[in-house]
Amino acid sequence: MLRCVVGLTDITKIILLIVAGGFVGGIASFFLELISNSVHNKRPSCFYLQKGNDGVEGAHGNSTTCVITNDNKKLCWKMYIIHSLIRGFIGAAGAFGGILVLIVASKFPQEKDLFTIANLLFLLSMSVICGYASDRLLPALSNALMKRVQELENKTAEFEKKHEEALKNAKSDNDKLKLKHEVSVACLSGYHALNSKTATNISIAIDTLEKVLPKNELHKIDRSINFLLGALYRNSNEYEKAMEIYSKFIDSVNSYKSNLKSQELPEKEEEFKRNIADAHFNKACIYSLQAEQLKSDSADSEQMKQKAFIELEMAINGNADNKIDANNEPDLNFIKSDDKFKKLVENSKSV
Repeated sequence: MLRCVVGLTDITKIILLIVAGGFVGGIASFFLELISNSVHNKRPSCFYLQKGNDGVEGAHGNSTTCVITNDNKKLCWKMYIIHSLIRGFIGAAGAFGGILVLIVASKFPQEKDLFTIANLLFLLSMSVICGYASDRLLPALSNALMKRVQELENKTAEFEKKHEEALKNAKSDNDKLKLKHEVSVACLSGYHALNSKTATNISIAIDTLEKVLPKNELHKIDRSINFLLGALYRNSNEYEKAMEIYSKFIDSVNSYKSNLKSQELPEKEEEFKRNIADAHFNKACIYSLQAEQLKSDSADSEQMKQKAFIELEMAINGNADNKIDANNEPDLNFIKSDDKFKKLVENSKSV
């Protein structure tokens, strides 16, 4: 970087040198361009003026300040001067840009005595070169800068997008953990209520599980939540609601199975089959309890018994272990004396 070893007057001299060099370079570039165009018999259209059809002065270029002769088309010398000045100023701007690059790149003369012939010639030549090339370099640098700015904007947009996705994922993970915690608390409350068998605890546990159940579609096929909720309704003698829980569970599992990809189904098929069978077993228990409750009405009681046998058969077909469980299940005591029950659970042993 430029050391602060020169006074204000010296800085003024340097600026004037740069401006002069750039101005000369810009004008030189302009006139060399004109010479090149003259060799090829062409000039920019902005340097010509034409008369209108009614004899009034009209501009073919960007100015109407030139004097029109009787010629139909006359070269406008004032436009040469204007464009020369413009190119000169562009050259000066290019010289400043070039010197700024030198300063940033630490290539600017660092000697204490800045005004040596070598340093002055170096600055002058750099200014002239930068001024000469400014009309081509500045647009190129501008385009490069705009391209870089666009790249930075794209990267910023991409970063912001990734940041938003990360925040969403973090929020999603946090929500999942929170929901998992709620499920755990609800299940613990349910198991505690089943052990205590108090109406208040059972009621609180049912409310807690009913709030958790609809919060996630996967809860509808969660064995622990649904079977626990069904058991709580059964213990509170709300048989219809318990039956509704088990029936919805079976429907949800079947629906979930139908939406699975064929390659995913074999891995979970056995689990689904067992869960559905066990849900049918629980429904058989509820029907048996209802049959016992209606034993004073033999017709209704018998109807419930037949429903219990249908559910028990589906339970055993889906999970052979349910034969043993049926022999040991007290909720099925009312139908155990029936020949249908004995036929369903034959070849099984009680434990």
